[in-house]
Amino acid sequence: MEKILIAGGSGLIGQALARYLTDHNYLVYILSRQRETHLTGQAFQWDLKAKHIDARALEDLHGVINLAGAGIVDKAWTEERKALLHASRIGANQLLAEKLNLQSSLPQVYISGSAIGYYGQRPGEILDEESGPGQRSFLVDLCRDWEQSADPIAQLGIRTCLLRTGLVLSREGGILPTLLKTMPLGIGTYFGDGKMGVSWIHMDDLCRLMHWMIRTTSIEGPVNGAAPNPVPYRQFVRSLVNYKGGLKIIVPTPTFAMKMIMGDRTQAILQDATVIPAKSQRAGFEFKFPKIQQALADLKTT
Repeated sequence: MEKILIAGGSGLIGQALARYLTDHNYLVYILSRQRETHLTGQAFQWDLKAKHIDARALEDLHGVINLAGAGIVDKAWTEERKALLHASRIGANQLLAEKLNLQSSLPQVYISGSAIGYYGQRPGEILDEESGPGQRSFLVDLCRDWEQSADPIAQLGIRTCLLRTGLVLSREGGILPTLLKTMPLGIGTYFGDGKMGVSWIHMDDLCRLMHWMIRTTSIEGPVNGAAPNPVPYRQFVRSLVNYKGGLKIIVPTPTFAMKMIMGDRTQAILQDATVIPAKSQRAGFEFKFPKIQQALADLKTT
């Protein structure tokens, strides 16, 4: 039974992935700051500040998936918060590289989390893995540093993938329940002209994609974790109010209203980036939920 280590495995995506891999006959290890017993997967402690990982978690691994990182939009981007967002991502890759370098047996594959924030604000463009980074901003710089921090792992000879994830749709948490709370009585709002691109992915497809990346030895470098049919923000909101039910009305709201509430975090929430998963589709990966209507219909019934 092949062993997969998930850093950040106690979070929403990490636990969904742990359940998926367990169901597919992998032995799943979880890196967690606490000795948690309720998680899917066997938990081992790690501490970024102390630069410590329980050595047992690193033995005889087939793969490592690093999803660690403080929540991007959870709190205001103070200078202290920005430092934490940076350290929790870059520091995790650095620590794993340091500890893996000491192992007599290296994993076959390493998947490092990243985000479509790498592409920045790109109205009117269709973006794939060959597209360069966006103009400099905190979010673009964070994603670039995040990806570059995985370079030492690739230099160990481990096949290294960079998973640039879009908005992940799940009933259990994340962006979907958060947005639905802003739609009382089925009234949704969109910002500006509503034309900005929204790149999203169903949680099941994200887990299936990571499993495919583990198994597909020809895949390395950046891989867009987004469904093949991104939508304009207005259509995205329309789909959400139809999912929620009620009045099913959408109304425009000035973009500055969101900026007043969310500050710099607006660049993550209202990113205009139409991202497609060209690399995985060329290599034969098939999405179970390629369209937003299919994804939401499944989430409503499962």
